[in-house]
Amino acid sequence: MKTCHGATRRNATKPGRMAIRILALLAATQGVALGLHAGWADRRSNEISVGTDLSSTAILHTDGVMTLGAGRPTLVLAFDVDCAHSRRIAPDWSTWLMATEFRDVVVLAVSPGPISEAASYAREAGWSVRVGSVEPDGSTRGGALTGRTPWVFAVDGAGRVVAEGHGSRIHEVAQALGIETRANPGGGPPSASDVSPVSTLANQIVEKQRLADR
Repeated sequence: MKTCHGATRRNATKPGRMAIRILALLAATQGVALGLHAGWADRRSNEISVGTDLSSTAILHTDGVMTLGAGRPTLVLAFDVDCAHSRRIAPDWSTWLMATEFRDVVVLAVSPGPISEAASYAREAGWSVRVGSVEPDGSTRGGALTGRTPWVFAVDGAGRVVAEGHGSRIHEVAQALGIETRANPGGGPPSASDVSPVSTLANQIVEKQRLADR
């Protein structure tokens, strides 16, 4: 009888204990979810998009320090020396840069980390452009420039972003600054077929992710 009573008491208290455990688990899960959401929201708030003001963003380059805008439009090519996608897109950028004439637009390739590594990378890739470096910190505008790579930003003379997109869309983004590709030795501007399948696939993946995040 005592055994049965004891068993009955234990069975009776199991739902209560189980409920407490479930509530504790839910509270812990909710805390983690809120933390992740807060971190994601903070990252999204620093993400650069059309309309972002970058006029106060300082960038270290081979000749000193510069700020975006300053009266001249800037095409920013964000890359990372350790990014495999940046390395895959590098030949496409090189081809496009050689086939494009820049009049009143500054072209700046920006990477996180040491300026010497960024400059060496750009030389190896064949980019005849100014090279800059920013602190790899996504909490600042400068760091956010290289938060996504390879990426392209069209910045107007006032330092405001007027277009942005994956590195494989460099021609499209550059058009926002009036940049047009001149005829190349092949008889015309690079076509969609000139973009590598890897770059195209990367662009599709990034665009799907951006749409899912909205």
